[in-house]
Amino acid sequence: MGKIPIKHTLAGYIIKKTDTEGYRSGKLTGEKHLNKITEMIEFVGGRRKLIDQARFIENTTQAGHDGKIRISWIQVNSDIKKIDCDVSSIPELCRLEGVEDSRAKQLRLIESVKQWKSEVGDCDWICRYYDDILGRLEAGKSVTEAEEDMRFKCINAITRIKEPVWERVFSANVFKDSKKFEKCYRQKMVSILTKYSPYYEKDMEDYDTEGEEDDAKEDKRSRG
Repeated sequence: MGKIPIKHTLAGYIIKKTDTEGYRSGKLTGEKHLNKITEMIEFVGGRRKLIDQARFIENTTQAGHDGKIRISWIQVNSDIKKIDCDVSSIPELCRLEGVEDSRAKQLRLIESVKQWKSEVGDCDWICRYYDDILGRLEAGKSVTEAEEDMRFKCINAITRIKEPVWERVFSANVFKDSKKFEKCYRQKMVSILTKYSPYYEKDMEDYDTEGEEDDAKEDKRSRG
């Protein structure tokens, strides 16, 4: 999955450091101890910005008030030694930054994939495809294809094909665009079918459009 865009702020830095497979899978608990101050300064764009943002988080967020984010100050609150952050404070920091919490996103994608899977009934091979995606998501992996609803719409439509159909007719039925399947999804579907479907044959993609090409040539000759 694509990475959640992170702002170059202290909250963004903490979010970034916590966005791991363990966090996305829900297995990460306890605190993160952040002490690379020079790295923080470079990330936020200067020491003054770091100090101001640390004070803001400490004084205005619920996590700061509850001690879930603690700033270890030195030199009378003019410099930072380290930041201790309970991972349970990350959703609040995400709301502060206006970004989706990566754990919440992972759960959303899991539910979405389960919904797409439920539409194919007991088709074994496509269920294996969905189970593989779900396994990776539940392990906290970044799975870009889990965000592609049109990919799932397409593969589910393929499982419902009962007899041969021209590629462009299929594309028009699924996407309302006769060429979109060929341009955007053909190779993706071939990859899925090659790996999971017991019915897929190696050269199926080669003859799928032969009839369409012959029809196009015939139309061109008739117009000429």
